Amino acid sequence: MIALEEYISYDISWMDESAKADYTLIGTTLGYVYAQVNWRKVSGTKIATDVFEHRIKNSASKPTYSRFISKLCSQLSIQALHMHPDLMVQAMERSDNLLRIIRKESQLCVMLAKLAAKKIKEQRKK
Repeated sequence: MIALEEYISYDISWMDESAKADYTLIGTTLGYVYAQVNWRKVSGTKIATDVFEHRIKNSASKPTYSRFISKLCSQLSIQALHMHPDLMVQAMERSDNLLRIIRKESQLCVMLAKLAAKKIKEQRKK
């Protein structure tokens, strides 16, 4: 899991540990999804973050985080998500909190995912 502090340059010391854990899980899991999307195929001439946010909002109605991720991947033409299974286990334990945050703060979640995806791609190149 990628800590928020690794890809966010502003001070988040005001957040409690539970909130940091939730936002870290959201950023990391959605970052893996974002990093794996073939944006030329999916978005065409549209802006990738707009498409991603729309797909997130559309998928957020699912009752569990794993179903949310599954529907999101399906909408973005991802056949198999390359992500460590432990991340999904952790996310499932906090499913209600994560989905609540995603439903209320989808733009923030998209930005966290985009930043995390950049970090993920950098780590893959090493």
